[in-house]
Amino acid sequence: MGKQVFGYSAVCLLCWVGIAEAQGQRADSLTVEVARRFAHELMELNAIPFMQPLVVTINAVSNARFFHSASIPRRVEHPYLRFGFHSMFGFIRGHQRTYVPRAPTDSVLRIEPYAEVQLVGGQPTLVIRDTAGLIASILRYLFYEGIRSDSIHLPERAATVFGYLPTAIELPRDYFIRRIQSDPLYQLLSPAARATLDSALSRIPAARFDLPPGQNMRTLFAAVPQLEVGALWGTEMLLRFIPPVQWDRNVGHFAFWGIGLRHSVTQYGQLAHLPVEGAVQVVYQGTALRNTIGETGARLRAWATIWSANLHLAHTVIPWQTTFYLGAAWERIRIESEYTFVLPVQVQIQLGLLPESKQPTPEQPGDTKPQVVRPVFTHTNWKLTLGLTRDFGPFIIALDGSLSEFPLMSLGVMYRW
Repeated sequence: MGKQVFGYSAVCLLCWVGIAEAQGQRADSLTVEVARRFAHELMELNAIPFMQPLVVTINAVSNARFFHSASIPRRVEHPYLRFGFHSMFGFIRGHQRTYVPRAPTDSVLRIEPYAEVQLVGGQPTLVIRDTAGLIASILRYLFYEGIRSDSIHLPERAATVFGYLPTAIELPRDYFIRRIQSDPLYQLLSPAARATLDSALSRIPAARFDLPPGQNMRTLFAAVPQLEVGALWGTEMLLRFIPPVQWDRNVGHFAFWGIGLRHSVTQYGQLAHLPVEGAVQVVYQGTALRNTIGETGARLRAWATIWSANLHLAHTVIPWQTTFYLGAAWERIRIESEYTFVLPVQVQIQLGLLPESKQPTPEQPGDTKPQVVRPVFTHTNWKLTLGLTRDFGPFIIALDGSLSEFPLMSLGVMYRW
């Protein structure tokens, strides 16, 4: 689910690009290059806050259903196995549904390394080495000045992947042109350079650019198979595994695995006389994803590593055949993604890279210079879990709730032999 949304958000953020052609016009190669650079910056600035709530929920959901009691025998005559399916149901909080959007800004109009002032015929002249880079730098500066002077209004809030808040950024083209022409550096440009800059700025549409509205989600559900093997010296091993499979058209190729060790701490010395049993556990998990998204064939690859350590206590009420347990956990997730994309089809049509039919031709092959964004998401979480377990012969049913940044209910059904 999260990977599908990642692809959706990338397309929406790229549609934000403010360097598209005005209606009915065509862009030149300079405008296309500036569009690519501006799109890349927008993606880098907004991908993490847009997706961060999803990282929190992946952390919480992936690190659930590790234990249902704290009883681990010190030794057994024959190894025992528990196999089960564990489902998790979570509630998305209000603060996880919005974030503060950002646009590329710079408080200083930086010309290096794009241009330098030289003396030409005894007059200081701005000599441009990278026109696209200079225009992108100018746009960052104009955005900053526009926001500071209240000429450009950024929305106070925008929807995350979980929220729903249709909103947009207004781009006043006339302000951009008027503001840069009043800057002293503009006077240092040659007539040809001024014409190039004026032409590029005039192609910025005075329009609304929509931000991703979000998916309007308030809950999340997931399930995972799990095998537990015990016991040796009061220790159990936990295994989770989903082989690389084509999950579906939206998720793509997905793989998941996890391994953990759980050790009894109340088997030692005076701790064995406590009225409760206790255990510690460490689990390491990993995921991998590969998918192709959208009309432009954008490619997404993502890898996640998840660590969890917990201490849990349990007490069994024998007449009820019910075990009550309590656990405290520390969790950390790190997701490395690689998103390779070109400009969206509609933007390519506006820029003259694709014909209206959307089908590439030798004359209009489309955006042939893919860009790569490699966002890294990290998150640390503390969680408190309270639950109960009931045995029904070889079957075990466990139900618990977790309190953290992402409240979670989980249910496990296991078979022991």
